[in-house]
Amino acid sequence: MKFYRYVEVNYESGPSLFINDYELLRETPKGYWIIDTIWEHHESVEIYKKWVSKTARKRFAYPTKKEALENFKARKQRQIHILTYQLSDAKKALMLAEAKDSTEVCFFESKRNFMISGLNSQENIGEENV
Repeated sequence: MKFYRYVEVNYESGPSLFINDYELLRETPKGYWIIDTIWEHHESVEIYKKWVSKTARKRFAYPTKKEALENFKARKQRQIHILTYQLSDAKKALMLAEAKDSTEVCFFESKRNFMISGLNSQENIGEENV
């Protein structure tokens, strides 16, 4: 029995999509022990083996290429969501840094909002006068 996992590899020319094959080492009542076909004949197989649950919603590898591709797309959608949020935060932080020379800076954190008033160029945002 084979298992599959799609991965991206980034080159200078852009990303490429590859599929890794995994061989079944052992089946248990709850899942499978698999190994990348590159390492299946290596003397240290124990180092490279992976556990895959039979019932988990998310798995490391899948028994069909179609399921593996669906999982890859879901992982990339989640990655895009996370990176979009991080980019938004980075832009806000840059705006704060650029506004640091002004007399009033509004600082927004995800869990609380507070204002720092009357800053001059020698004061730090993290000081106790916050």
